Amino acid sequence: MKKLTNQSVFRERNLKAVINLLKNENMTSRVIAGKLNLSIVATDKIIEELIELNLVESVIESNTNKRGRPACKYIYSPKKYCVAAIDLSTKKIKWNFSTLDLKILSELVYEDIPTITENILKNIVMDMKKQADKLEKEGYILQNITISSPGKISKKTHIIAYAPRFEKVYNIDIISFFQKYFTCQLFLDNDINLALIGEMNLGCSFENITDAIYMQLDYGIGGSLLLNSKIYYGANGFSGEFGLVKAKKENNRLINLGGVCSVSGMLERYEKKTGEGISYHKFLELYNDKNSTVLELVNDSINNLAIFCYDIVNIFDTEIIVLGGAIRNFGNYYIEKLDKEFLKLKEMESYEKIVFSDCVGDVKIMGAIHFSVTQAINKIIKERKNNNVK
Repeated sequence: MKKLTNQSVFRERNLKAVINLLKNENMTSRVIAGKLNLSIVATDKIIEELIELNLVESVIESNTNKRGRPACKYIYSPKKYCVAAIDLSTKKIKWNFSTLDLKILSELVYEDIPTITENILKNIVMDMKKQADKLEKEGYILQNITISSPGKISKKTHIIAYAPRFEKVYNIDIISFFQKYFTCQLFLDNDINLALIGEMNLGCSFENITDAIYMQLDYGIGGSLLLNSKIYYGANGFSGEFGLVKAKKENNRLINLGGVCSVSGMLERYEKKTGEGISYHKFLELYNDKNSTVLELVNDSINNLAIFCYDIVNIFDTEIIVLGGAIRNFGNYYIEKLDKEFLKLKEMESYEKIVFSDCVGDVKIMGAIHFSVTQAINKIIKERKNNNVK
C-alpha cells in the first residue's frame, strides 16, 4: 500500500511538472522526457492522461525544410475550466474570470467604494454569479474563486478578524457570504500575500529568489514574507503586519511604521507641521519641487524604513526586499537613499538589496488568478487520482 501511495505522489508531481513545462513552451514528448528525466513511455502516459483531463492537446507542426515527418508537439490548452478572483483591498473593487491558461473571459470594476457594506458586497457577488451562470452556459466549469482582502485573516477559521475596509470591521465571515451563491471551492487570503504571488509570476525581482520580504507602501503598509520559497503565515495567519511595528517616539508616544512611512502617515504629519491638509498628488508635486518640509518627512520615513529593513533582514536572513505600491512614485532618490541608509547600518558584507517592484498592472488580482489556477489544476489532478483508486 505504501508503494502505491508513493507511486501516486510521483505521478501527481509528474503531471504538474509537465503542465509547468508546457505553460512556457510547446514541446514534443521526447523533449519533455529529457527535461524531466523520464522514459518516453512514461511521458506518453502522462500526456495521454492530461489530454483526457482537457488540460493538454496535441498539434502537428509542419516542417519548413520539408525533411522528415512533421513534429507532434503538445500545448497547454485547458478548454473547459475557468476560475475567478476578486480584490476588495482598495476603493476600486475588481473581479475577473479567467481560463486556466490566464485568458481573461470577463472582468468588472466598481469605482470609488470607500467602505464595503453588506449590500454593496451582495450586489457585487450577484454580478459575479450572473457572469458565472453565463459562462456555464458557454460550457465553462468554474473551479474556484479566490478572494483578496485587506486585514488580518485567521488561517484557522478563515474569517477576517479585522479589516477597516468593511463596515463591520471585526470578524467578517466572507466565505460563508459567498457560499450562499457559489458551490465551487472558495479561497480567502490577504491582499499582500496574493500581490507577492502576482509579483513572483509577473515580474523579475523574485527570479531565483527563495527568501524575500515584500512590502507595499501605499496609504497603509502591508507586507509578506517569502521563506524557503513559501509564503510564511505565522501561527494565526497574521504575519506581515509591518505597518504596526513601532518605529519612533514622538511627543511621548510611539508611532507605528505606517504612521511614519506610509502615504497617509506622511500626509498626516505634513498637516501637523504646516496646518494644511493636502492630497497625495499635491504632496508628490511638492516632493518633486524639493519642498523642504516634504523632503524632511520623506527623509525621516526613509531613515525609519532603513532601520526596519535592517532589523527584519537580521531576523529572517532574506536575499532581497522588494517595495511596491505608491511609494515607487518617489523615484530613484527614495530607493537610492534607502539603500544607502540600509548599507550604513549593516555590520558585515552580505548580498541583501532593496529594490522597487518592476511589475506594472494589478498584481493583487493577477496573484489571485495565479493562485486560483494552481489550486484548480491540483483539484483536477486529485479528482482524477481518486477516480482511478475507485
